[in-house]
Amino acid sequence: MRISKTQLKFLFDFVAGFYDYLELLSVARWTRSSAFESLNHLNINGKSILDMGCGTGNWSKILYDQGGRVVGFDYSTKMIKYAQIRQNPEIFFYQDDVMNIDKIPSDSYQLISAAFVLHGFSHQQRMWILQQINRICREGVIVFDFYKKIPWIAELIEIFEGSHYTDFIRNFQHELRDIFPLTRVYNLNYGGGLYCGFKT
Repeated sequence: MRISKTQLKFLFDFVAGFYDYLELLSVARWTRSSAFESLNHLNINGKSILDMGCGTGNWSKILYDQGGRVVGFDYSTKMIKYAQIRQNPEIFFYQDDVMNIDKIPSDSYQLISAAFVLHGFSHQQRMWILQQINRICREGVIVFDFYKKIPWIAELIEIFEGSHYTDFIRNFQHELRDIFPLTRVYNLNYGGGLYCGFKT
């Protein structure tokens, strides 16, 4: 079942107030601590980072806690509102659509990040997004998302959202390598993974 962009925005606006509680059921919540440990190897301290599809800002906060200078955006206006209220005021959040990243100037950020966002897009859309990320970033991309088979409750949520998560798990590592010559993938807990692509 695929739901439209408008329906998806309505859904995320609707759940924004209790999204952090829904995350208790998700891979993101279960794997976040191991993702944090993997970030230690990447040395993001002091780097400018754009966090795409930031939701209520939990992943943005992790990047900030690792020393990143973080800007986050999300399609859901209400998610951004809660991010602005709940997260560190030094993290700048704004509302926008991932498919508008072609309007961001080239070389604007050192790193681009996305947590549990890209599996929602088709192969063609992901390749376009990765090409835009390559243009916008000076160093590389960090993607926190699915890596292997996920718990049944998370799978049920993804089926309801109509995401492309199975195609993502099967192909994203190859897609990332097609755009970024240097890649590292960290296999995390509960089906999550941290995909890192660098220009040099």
